[in-house]
Amino acid sequence: MIKATERTMHRLQFETLRQGRTHVTKILRLRLSDLVEAEGALRLTNLKPRGRDQRLRLVYVSPDLLSRLHALATEARLGANAFFSRSRQSGPNP
Repeated sequence: MIKATERTMHRLQFETLRQGRTHVTKILRLRLSDLVEAEGALRLTNLKPRGRDQRLRLVYVSPDLLSRLHALATEARLGANAFFSRSRQSGPNP
């Protein structure tokens, strides 16, 4: 299914879902500033935290995926707080 997608962003989203074992909404809210390359992880926001300390969590993924996400952000000229996923209707928001 990952190889069947036409767009690079969609392939990376599927790969992030597979490696991160997380929800689609968390992947759609991913920003460049959420890449923690020193840890080899993604910093994901928990949309339904049960306590103050559970708002953010690290999800460990392959270094290859991190580098491909970073390259995509560089190529698309995304700022640190810009979302990877955008649509024509939502503009800069996911």
